[in-house]
Amino acid sequence: MERDETEDQVSYEVAPSLPLPRTSFYSVEYPGYVSSSPEAFAGALKTLGGQTSVDKVFKKPRAKILDLNLRPDDLFAHPIPGESVHSSKVLLKITTRKRRKKSSHPADSELSPSVHGQVWPSRPDSTSVVLQPEEMMISDVATVDNSGKEKIPIAGNTNDWEDPIFTAEALGIISKTVRFRAMADFQYAPNPSDPMIQLRETMQKLDQSTLDAITNFQFDEEKEDYSLPLSTPPPEDPTKPQNRSNLQMPPFPLFSRATIPAQYNYKANIFSVVETVTDPATGEEKQRMINKTRFKGFGTLSIAFHDPGPVPSGLTEHMLTAEASVNTALLKRVRELFDTRPIWARNALFAQFSFTERREIFHSKILIPLASYGFSDGPFRDTYIRFGYDPRKNPEARFFQRVTFRYTNPAYEGRRRAVAEGPRPSDAPKQQQMLLEQPYIFDGKTMQQEVGPGFQLCDIHDAFLQKLINDPTGLRTECDARDGWYSATAFECIKQVTRRKLFGLIDEGRVVSDSECAELVEKTEAGRKTGVAKSVRSEPAKKQRARRRNKAKGALPAEEEAAERLKKTLKRQEEEGVIDSSSDSDADDDEEIHSDSAYRA
Repeated sequence: MERDETEDQVSYEVAPSLPLPRTSFYSVEYPGYVSSSPEAFAGALKTLGGQTSVDKVFKKPRAKILDLNLRPDDLFAHPIPGESVHSSKVLLKITTRKRRKKSSHPADSELSPSVHGQVWPSRPDSTSVVLQPEEMMISDVATVDNSGKEKIPIAGNTNDWEDPIFTAEALGIISKTVRFRAMADFQYAPNPSDPMIQLRETMQKLDQSTLDAITNFQFDEEKEDYSLPLSTPPPEDPTKPQNRSNLQMPPFPLFSRATIPAQYNYKANIFSVVETVTDPATGEEKQRMINKTRFKGFGTLSIAFHDPGPVPSGLTEHMLTAEASVNTALLKRVRELFDTRPIWARNALFAQFSFTERREIFHSKILIPLASYGFSDGPFRDTYIRFGYDPRKNPEARFFQRVTFRYTNPAYEGRRRAVAEGPRPSDAPKQQQMLLEQPYIFDGKTMQQEVGPGFQLCDIHDAFLQKLINDPTGLRTECDARDGWYSATAFECIKQVTRRKLFGLIDEGRVVSDSECAELVEKTEAGRKTGVAKSVRSEPAKKQRARRRNKAKGALPAEEEAAERLKKTLKRQEEEGVIDSSSDSDADDDEEIHSDSAYRA
């Protein structure tokens, strides 16, 4: 059955198009009650900083904050910030008219204008007042008689009135609105009798009384009465405050920067359970929330080089609980490696395993901590050390020290390959293949794949370097935090020769001869004796970036700065006993000559 379409058709009257006035208005969403009296409006304007502040926030493009001070006479009151935003609102004037039903009183049947739906009857001795648009937003209509006094509206029976008639008139567009959406800062009212507060209020006037107050101001004698009784006698309830603060501190200009309330949404962890724990010191039992699913990380035990205590000799209780969850066979291999060699560098240790085993060791995070510990500083840092082995007390541990370098040339491809050096034995391919499988070993002839990890001295197989490493004349009686068991000169020679051979392969593509290395050792030892140690690298890497001139006001020229640095270096070396004091006169004579070379060094 088809429905008659005419039943669904409803006739609508098209609303007429009315012009929108181009008058622009500004509005303030005042967060308070304001009556229609001029005094109330003036008071509200005063809390906003006056007409000047209101005009500034609306007329200047960069001024977007309007402060509302609910205590404008209090200099220490913190305002509420209001923000000026662009808006596209239409300001409407709504008028409501009601007609009283026919009555025996013809005067009561006259139309009476009203606003907000409130109506008062018109009388000969009164006039109805219609508020302006800005007043309609904050107040109601009041009835004022001829004497100018406000009268109370006459209440009547609502059945005596006909249905109201509403009329709307568009007055213009509100292009800007000041909204107070931020939270108010914490308020603190200081003691008005405090001399410091009185001085601050007097300085606000800037008149003769201000000058008198400043010249006559004196600090009161300190009585240390920072807390005074709140009342006399004190309250009987002990839970109520007994004292009040007497610190006499001026309030801060700002207590909190948070202007928008934060939604924390605190929730308990669903995986947390209540457990009873016992305090080991007091034996008191307490209940705590324990997260059973929390990841308990494992890391290598680390101690400082100057730690006087013994080195770790075994696992902790926390690590013992996780020992059963690892690969037993792999853990056994790791411990066997530490039995054959007490100290391993990371790259050297990982090279002893296959790719699959290395990946398992890396992801387990606990296999290496179950077999070793480490130092956070000193000559053995960044190495894994067998439990119970203290390299600070064993001179044989010097062979496990590391020499590290930093190379930042982006053109270096970082691949390991042998460099041609004339005729080689018939078994050279086998030796090269073995070296390629052991990237942590340096023989002075094969380019290293990675420069960053460096080398342990026991993994340096170069003949010239082995002589320097095994030389017993350059050893210390105690392990040093910087150079380990070697003297500063001996360890510097080892580093310089290793650096020269390594970067000779990288930068020049050739094997550095032993004669060049011997000459480098002589220069390093001579530089140590004179107090000037110079790092030597391959020729292509010798070029240094030009030092920028100090352009600061009053800065010395580069030559004078170099001379000053040379003076300080010589003075420091003389105090340390590196050079003889008798050579001061010669150093002063040659100061200008050698200043440039010292600057480059």
